[in-house]
Amino acid sequence: MKIDKKILENGIILSEKDTYKIYNNIIACLANACAKKCHKIEIVSQRSIRDKIITYLLI
Repeated sequence: MKIDKKILENGIILSEKDTYKIYNNIIACLANACAKKCHKIEIVSQRSIRDKIITYLLI
């Protein structure tokens, strides 16, 4: 999804409260994506297949 930064900054189309909600949602999505990548890295970094499976099940 593409959001024009000018629309968010102007405040003409969206209120400040709506702009804040959009920024908050964007940050939450990015944080979730990073957390998923961290979990994948943690699983792959385990030495044995058994450790990988156990780590995956614990997540």
